[in-house]
Amino acid sequence: MLRCAQPNDLELDDRPDPIFALMSRNSCADGLVLATLEGKPFLVANGVQTVSYEYLNLAQEIPALKAAGVTRYRLSPHSCDMVQVANTFRGILDGALSVAETLGRLETLPLEAPFSNGFHHGQPGHG
Repeated sequence: MLRCAQPNDLELDDRPDPIFALMSRNSCADGLVLATLEGKPFLVANGVQTVSYEYLNLAQEIPALKAAGVTRYRLSPHSCDMVQVANTFRGILDGALSVAETLGRLETLPLEAPFSNGFHHGQPGHG
């Protein structure tokens, strides 16, 4: 059974194609938050994709990625101030902001989920 973690959540158990039925009735700007049976937000169903509930943030890894020759970076849009996000990442990429300054600016955003970079390092969480 999947359970929606949004307000007015509905339990999904005996409906055909329950995710799609619920998404059309209870969607939010960043997608439908799905929780574990224990109530912990886990995934977000967004159209045809399912992504992690947490926001991937590789700001700490930018210096190492640049040193490895990475020259293209992608920001996934969310319902926060993406202009501020883009300007902040431009600052670290151009060398105008340190990692600490970048993280500080990103942490001021009103986000509904925590940051994560564990997948990049092969472990859970953000560190």
